[in-house]
Amino acid sequence: MPDGANAAGAQLVVLHIALQVARALACLHPTVLHRDLKPANVLIVDAGSDLPVAKLGDFGLSRLDSTVLITHSPEVGTVPYMAPEVFEPSNHEVTDRADIYALGVLLWEMLSGCRPWEGSGLVQVAYTVTALHKRLPMDAIPPERRLPKLEALINECWDAVPARRPAAAEVVKALALAQEPTPVRPYSAPATPGNDEGA
Repeated sequence: MPDGANAAGAQLVVLHIALQVARALACLHPTVLHRDLKPANVLIVDAGSDLPVAKLGDFGLSRLDSTVLITHSPEVGTVPYMAPEVFEPSNHEVTDRADIYALGVLLWEMLSGCRPWEGSGLVQVAYTVTALHKRLPMDAIPPERRLPKLEALINECWDAVPARRPAAAEVVKALALAQEPTPVRPYSAPATPGNDEGA
């Protein structure tokens, strides 16, 4: 994994791509749900540049507003990116917050470089996220790419209660803030007792 300036640059690219995806969702929500957000549906232009252009594609599963559907059907998304409520047989309503959950998974994947729930099938993933309430491990993200603000945002996107997840517009704001450099306080040497002027 890269370190130093390379790691910082990679993190900035991830933030740049995630911000564009979040902005696209903000334009869609709450009227239109994408329902299949994953890397294959994020089209990258000028991938080799420092600031690649990301476009959201494949709206084959998109629907208007909250949708009544059979939520345990694989047709409503791609398993590793599906929100817990989508797996619930008793739940017949999917809202835009399911896209936000998927965005959190996408962000985790870009930062970690790992496939979410790799090797696990529909039943195992469903049981893990709904019954065990487990989420993807943050320690899979290399230390040089970890950022407390990003981890907090990802966890908010993964909230078990859809209504508690941030709206796409709120994710846009959070990602924009995460791009800002952390201010460094100027160092000031501690005062030495007895050296004050006039003492």
